[in-house]
Amino acid sequence: MCRCVLFGLFSAAAVAVAMFVSRRNVVTGQVEWVLRDGPHREQEEEGEEEEDTQAEAEGTMHLDMLNDAERNLRYLEALREKLSRPQRVLDIGTGSGLLAMLAAHHGGATDVTACEVFPAIAQAARTVVAANGLEGRVRVLAKRSDAMRVPEDMGARAQLVVTEIFDSDLLGEGMLPSIRHALRELLVAPGAVVIPARAIVYAQFVQCEPLWKAHDLRSCKTPGPCGHHLVDPGEAAKCAGASSALCVQASTLWQQHQLTPLGDAPFAALTVDFQNPPAPDVVHSTTATLTAGAPGGVAHALLYWWDLYLTDSVVLSTAPIWARTSDHRTSTVKGTPTAANDLFGWRDHWMQSVCYLREPLQAPAGDIVVVTAHHDDYAIWFDVNRNEPYTPGPPICTCLNHALLMPERIRTLNDPSRWATIQAAMAASTTAAALQPIVALQLDDGLTTSLLLLEQVSNATATTVEASSLAAFNLNKRLIALNGLSSRLTCTDKDLSSLGALLPCGIVSSFYFYSFVSMPSSKYDRRRALLPRVPTRSAMEVCPALLAHQDADSGPRRYPVRLSAREGARALCRCTL
Repeated sequence: MCRCVLFGLFSAAAVAVAMFVSRRNVVTGQVEWVLRDGPHREQEEEGEEEEDTQAEAEGTMHLDMLNDAERNLRYLEALREKLSRPQRVLDIGTGSGLLAMLAAHHGGATDVTACEVFPAIAQAARTVVAANGLEGRVRVLAKRSDAMRVPEDMGARAQLVVTEIFDSDLLGEGMLPSIRHALRELLVAPGAVVIPARAIVYAQFVQCEPLWKAHDLRSCKTPGPCGHHLVDPGEAAKCAGASSALCVQASTLWQQHQLTPLGDAPFAALTVDFQNPPAPDVVHSTTATLTAGAPGGVAHALLYWWDLYLTDSVVLSTAPIWARTSDHRTSTVKGTPTAANDLFGWRDHWMQSVCYLREPLQAPAGDIVVVTAHHDDYAIWFDVNRNEPYTPGPPICTCLNHALLMPERIRTLNDPSRWATIQAAMAASTTAAALQPIVALQLDDGLTTSLLLLEQVSNATATTVEASSLAAFNLNKRLIALNGLSSRLTCTDKDLSSLGALLPCGIVSSFYFYSFVSMPSSKYDRRRALLPRVPTRSAMEVCPALLAHQDADSGPRRYPVRLSAREGARALCRCTL
């Protein structure tokens, strides 16, 4: 069993230089990777305290990947199988250097060249390689593989390439263009070995109401007689959804009886050959004709995952638990403990992906369902039962909400009981002030909290701040006009510290969600700290992340608490007016 020293990958010295973090592009909706310079990073919001870089690095998916026993064992098996004789090896996207070290230490690699695009990570990999005594056999270059040349970067062409530049959606990290370049410029031809050799994408219709609520925006309204729109229903009805696939822990949803697989078994939707990669700049499609099984289920989405054939006999799978076969469990690594053969541990760096249907599908038993799977160099998407002319391409968000909001945030917009609870708390808080106007400042994103307040209190006005995104600012302005609230609700792009005359007698805020687990955000505290002191009398402070108490002499005193969503709603407005 491989025991490589991997210390120093996220040492203080390494992360002080740079770090690789993910951000959502509000134009495309795609999650993108950005290199952040440790001591000089651009702050997300004026007044935001410098985040703990070491803690942020420790929370990245890289550590989860390094601890993925199945991944590491499968790659070790494949390298042992293919390196039965001495060969020159190229490792693309080496990260910590683990695969390069496996090739040098356990395989027959005579010379290993590893490349890593991020200089800080490349330097950490060199440290790891040296700690394992392999600096004479493994060389780490801080550059992209498609910028490498022979003989400048490699003395001779490699005979084997190993790489693990895969995301949950398989192709999002650029495997296809990278391997095309390597086969053309960096590997011997013919006869070069590619690990992995190919991938098969499997799909299955699933019924899952929580997933659908994280996508569908057509009926999002505030509870109550006014029913203010939380999004434009007309735009939502025409929108195809987010451009990037939603990645989920499908096994957990299934175990919690929130997700039901439909049909007899998953079907093979696509095969992607890395040994002989498909042509670039072309959409490749495969059509499957399925027969609907027993009635009773409503399909909300296609769930898909992949099996990576590192070799013909070594398979690495991201299949959910119910779709796993005995082939996914076995290991040929000599000396592997029996307990490690059942490799169903928690995995966050690879999950299953969701392709939403335009409408929930309920097909009677025996009906024919036609599914066409498409892929280009970076994305996979599906087309179900479309009869009209169709130009293949990933879905594009036209309503902007899917691009601006995380799926978990959309899910909260589809939770009327949550908004009703918050509205009830607002009612309890504002009863004493019913005879005097309430001027409120909203500190969370969107307009929802202000819309709830305006529906609850007829003499209230509110201001919400959106200075971080022009797209979000314009979306808020359109939504205010749609609800006919231009005289009572204002969206400003001023920063909080310069509000001046807009200083309210009340502050309202809702929860921030980063996952399906309720977790109050510290963003409220950062924004609240930018404001001058709230007026001593007639002050209302509303936020689930803290309990606010108004003292006439010393001003507001805030007591941080950790609350679940329901507990936070109950304690939402503990204050005096």
